[in-house]
Amino acid sequence: MSKLKQQIKNQINSGKLPRTQKLFNKVENYKVVSFDIFDTLLKRRVNKPEDVFQLMQLDIGKEVPNFKDRRINAERKARFSSNPKEITLDDIYNNFFGLSNQQRDYCKKIELKYEKEVLVPNRPIVDLFNECIRSGKKVFIISDMYLPLSFVENILNDLNIKGYTKLYLSSDKHLTKRSGLLFDLYLKENNLDGKNCIHIGDSWKSDYKNPKSRNISAIHIPKVNNNSSKKHLGEQYLDNFIYLNEVNENMPDPYYKFGYEKFGPFLWGYVKWLHLNFKKENIKKVFFFSRDGYIMKKAYDLLYHDDIKDMYLEVSRRSLRVPVLWLNSNFENYINMISPSKLITIQSIFDGAGLDINNYKQLLIKYNFTEKSNFDRDEILENSQLKELYTELLPEILKKSKSEYKLLQQYLNQQGVSGKFAIVDIGWGGSMERYLTQTLNTLQIPHDIYGYYIGVADYYKKI
Repeated sequence: MSKLKQQIKNQINSGKLPRTQKLFNKVENYKVVSFDIFDTLLKRRVNKPEDVFQLMQLDIGKEVPNFKDRRINAERKARFSSNPKEITLDDIYNNFFGLSNQQRDYCKKIELKYEKEVLVPNRPIVDLFNECIRSGKKVFIISDMYLPLSFVENILNDLNIKGYTKLYLSSDKHLTKRSGLLFDLYLKENNLDGKNCIHIGDSWKSDYKNPKSRNISAIHIPKVNNNSSKKHLGEQYLDNFIYLNEVNENMPDPYYKFGYEKFGPFLWGYVKWLHLNFKKENIKKVFFFSRDGYIMKKAYDLLYHDDIKDMYLEVSRRSLRVPVLWLNSNFENYINMISPSKLITIQSIFDGAGLDINNYKQLLIKYNFTEKSNFDRDEILENSQLKELYTELLPEILKKSKSEYKLLQQYLNQQGVSGKFAIVDIGWGGSMERYLTQTLNTLQIPHDIYGYYIGVADYYKKI
């Protein structure tokens, strides 16, 4: 295709799809409405029809090498020999040389399977279709397509596109919209006058110029692609899944939209990466740490059901930190454990030991502190009053730590936290893994921990 022709095609297919009500206003005065199917009533989750063959190649590439190029070439040969009549799927595979009859039947079956998987309703046009049915108009479907009539009918039925008067498919009638002859048959068989009819479709020639040449009004629907053509096929498929299922007008709130467009794909990619690494490291047991690990586990469970046992471990930094305080209770270690921050609040010092600051108001007064007191990390270890307060609190800290240590021991045994396993959490400091390791060492529980973390950093750049 020349550069000029491509520019013209891009211009024709540019623009935003009109709202359903605006489209209905255009067809309101017509008794008969016809719709194209592919890229009109239905969309594919791939950018180009031939991308379906690329997906198939990933599946059957070993049995049929170089499948995509050979499939495209077979269709080209079939069209060359039958023009202007439409071809069928059988015609294509009869020109797919080098296959046995069994392989041809298998490839046709797989192609229908993938076509079904990638097709989704084009919601604004399907809404228009349904509105035309509700308003009592006669609705027809007219499409150029080599796929079998029964297959297309089943797809439409499965996607709840029902109530139309008749389906005109080029592979069934052996006539095409591209030549205009399929429109002639449609008008003749139904005794229709073109001036009472309007057609809707995405092809400038087949769905706009040709019906108008038969005195049928027409609406051209832009393809409105999502501009992901330069991405890997898998990324294109994900982008199209989001784009084609998105209904921005009905999104309840921005957070739902963010989850649908951004966080969902992120979780999908993350858990796929997790599973790949679990397999690589031969990990059979995985613990997702609460609370942030909960949604990660939910996503993981949706995708994978195999011999890897994944569990939700109800632990937090506090629940792993407090039980090990008695193992090393000197003031410096305590401060380093509770917070890495430059500014350390007195609230965090109590919280770090699992103590409620509200129960120690007299103690704060005794050492000239308030509930809002805070300390610079560079100076806190030299604060004599804070050290004295800590010394006075120490018996209670040790008592609570030892009590929680026993409970933690029981919980870890109950959950089977031992041997080789992975943990999944947010962040990359590894503090929870460090506390857990310390506890398991003290309990003399053998362990081989693989830590998997996620985090966000504004200084990160993709290389």
